[in-house]
Amino acid sequence: MNKQSVSESMMKTIEEYHLSMRMKQLSVQNDPVYGYTAPYCVYSHDQVPIELAAKNEVTLDTTGVDEVYDSTTKDGDQKRFATLNVFVPMIIREDGLGVPPPHLVFRGKFQTSEEWHHQDEIAQWHPAVVGSFHENAWADARTHMHGLKKELPNFDPPIFVPPNMTSYLQVVDRHIGVRYKNYVYKEYRKEMLKRLRATMTSLNMNTDAMKLTPKEKRILITHAVGTIHEKLCKSDAFKRAFHATGTWLPINHLIRDESTLQNATVNNATVNPTDADKSVDIQHFKEYKYTEKITPEAVYAAIDKAAADRAVAEAEARRVAAKKEAYYHRRTLNYSPSLKNLQSCYLSWKGSFKPTLNLISPLSIAIRV
Repeated sequence: MNKQSVSESMMKTIEEYHLSMRMKQLSVQNDPVYGYTAPYCVYSHDQVPIELAAKNEVTLDTTGVDEVYDSTTKDGDQKRFATLNVFVPMIIREDGLGVPPPHLVFRGKFQTSEEWHHQDEIAQWHPAVVGSFHENAWADARTHMHGLKKELPNFDPPIFVPPNMTSYLQVVDRHIGVRYKNYVYKEYRKEMLKRLRATMTSLNMNTDAMKLTPKEKRILITHAVGTIHEKLCKSDAFKRAFHATGTWLPINHLIRDESTLQNATVNNATVNPTDADKSVDIQHFKEYKYTEKITPEAVYAAIDKAAADRAVAEAEARRVAAKKEAYYHRRTLNYSPSLKNLQSCYLSWKGSFKPTLNLISPLSIAIRV
């Protein structure tokens, strides 16, 4: 393991993950460039803890501004205030559909934003954001389903990133979540600078006037998240994150049928698979060369190995099933009661008006020939 805590086993895990994703894409040819499905049908999902200030005391602001609010934040502002439950597609459809709104879960008794008793506050939230409340501000099954209501009804079973590798390979965790967090930090500092100016202008250094109430914090966070979400959707940030992590890449150059090995287009833009492959960049894994590891030969060797493993597993399953069937068949033959014993049981019951089951104990009955 080197100084960045990167081990050979971790690099092998990344290679296996990338091979499994290319195998998934090549399993069905529904899209001429991406194989299994089009990029606007592929999503990355994660929960992002939202605080009002960074824990490392780093000041974030726009380059070139004249003033920067650089006050030391309270410890409470560095703690989770909400959780962002977000699904991001690799590419936004031209009609804009299929993009679930960012879902913010605030601390409070479980309820949806429609059930929140301060509807005047909800009216001030960013319109592109869905909200709910949870006792710990967590995205659990209840809040999760509320956030996805009427969105994305049909999903394949999810593909999970290898354990302990989400910070390197998970699209939202590695590239997108931090964009939401940093924008919240920036908007919070902007609001605090605005209040500081107002306090100094009034010559009334009342620090209470600078404090944000929980209601004001929720409103600020919804607008920060909603605004950056709209900006990200208009950019190619999601696509670049999927490429950089090697999650979903063009695979038309990997298809064995030579007649399909042509430049394909997505949204009228020519896709160059080689450029996409070269864009894979796993943080802290500079020695990991995607284009050297995930070659067509390596991908199809993995496919052939998986097929051989499946054949072995299916043969073993058939062998076990046949063995069980033979076993139960022998039990049926051994435990079938003889007609004589059945008659004895019937006569005994008829004479005494109660069954004498001990005459045909199921563990001792055997067919006599």
